[in-house]
Amino acid sequence: MGSRRPIVSAHDFGVLAGFPMMAAVSWTTAERTWNTVAKNAAPYAGAILSRSPEKIAQRVREIAGKHDLPLTPSEIARQLVTCEIETAMQTIRGHAPMRWVPDISIEGEAHLEAALSAGRGAILWDSHFYFASLITKMGLYRKGYRLHHMSRREHGFSPTHFGIRVLNPVRTSIEARYLADRVVMSEDNPGAILDDLAHRLAENEVVSVTVRGDSNRPVEAPFLNSAMRIAPGAAVLAWNSQSALLPVFTTRTDDFCYRVRISPPINVLVNTTRRDAVISTAQEYARRLEAEVIEHPGQWIDWINI
Repeated sequence: MGSRRPIVSAHDFGVLAGFPMMAAVSWTTAERTWNTVAKNAAPYAGAILSRSPEKIAQRVREIAGKHDLPLTPSEIARQLVTCEIETAMQTIRGHAPMRWVPDISIEGEAHLEAALSAGRGAILWDSHFYFASLITKMGLYRKGYRLHHMSRREHGFSPTHFGIRVLNPVRTSIEARYLADRVVMSEDNPGAILDDLAHRLAENEVVSVTVRGDSNRPVEAPFLNSAMRIAPGAAVLAWNSQSALLPVFTTRTDDFCYRVRISPPINVLVNTTRRDAVISTAQEYARRLEAEVIEHPGQWIDWINI
């Protein structure tokens, strides 16, 4: 896989060129200004997403069906571009001498405490909303938790060799401040990471895994008027370790405050076979996700991928 990875891309140069502007804005102005700048840039910056805003809007229409969303499909597509720019500004601000200190509330912390009281660790299944990558880690760190986060080499800005070496550390170095460690998946043997994480759960630690759909054997679950693919790793880890699997939904509210909502655990052991348990877990997760996406449709990244 690594040998087929592009060396560099036009997107990499675009990201690199944008860093000085984002630093100038985020280091010298308040967060509301970042949002204003990102909104104004969004109509001209659709190419920063892997799917065009027009195609995203069309996909939103197909998936939402008759469900009422607070934004139109076109507004959702524009807000995704805005969030892409704004989260990059948050990362860049993290490198400033005066750190960004957002208002973060934690809901459902009792579910996490109950899981740790059982002594088998806890798995936070962090939903793929734009602000989650940094805010979930930052918010829980403030509460005294440091997560062992499952990650990939391409996490950050780019999957190219140049991006992994030069661009992505701009993001991962900021996130690392709020982690016990970042456990990186091997490209040659991706399944081995579950053993690494299982050792941490056996020590009653907190593991976090982002909900993704790109895996070798994703599970399909009904979602709104369509279906979504969900990587089974977190559910398999919970089934093997008998650790609590806690869905997490991190979003920003209209007053520029952030909310990390820890949902009650999904009963992964309700079925007798691992495959059945993984399927029912994915279906239950997708059911809970629907309400969150309907409430904050412009912050859910996977409109781009679904």
